[in-house]
Amino acid sequence: MDDSETKSISKNLKELGKELKVLFVDDDEFVRYSFTQILSLFFKEVNSCESAREALDLYENNNYDLVFSDISMPEMDGIELVTILKKKNPQQAIVMVSAHNQNEYIDELEKLKIEAFINKPINLSNHGKLLINVCQKIVDLKSSG
Repeated sequence: MDDSETKSISKNLKELGKELKVLFVDDDEFVRYSFTQILSLFFKEVNSCESAREALDLYENNNYDLVFSDISMPEMDGIELVTILKKKNPQQAIVMVSAHNQNEYIDELEKLKIEAFINKPINLSNHGKLLINVCQKIVDLKSSG
């Protein structure tokens, strides 16, 4: 990806994300910190937490436009978390994140109707267009109702 394409993705993501509130859930402190820093460049507000239980607590008290969740977490995995979130709000936009190949989770993820699956490491050059598409869908839904 060349520099002009990266700038274009960055500009589009900032425009789409300027009014969106995001929750990022990952038990790995380094991943959580680094990706939260990146997301903060593009979104109005970014909250992060290290467990599905903490995510559920935050979710009860906030309206998130987009939730990113790792799949592999102790106590309650991301699939379980997303299942609960989708029961609470079937329209919730969710992006699953994992260091593992999605093939073993593909059936469950399709049933949950998530917006996207991202393999770690997460970066703008690999995932920017996907995030723009997800954010565009959220913005369109918000403006239509």
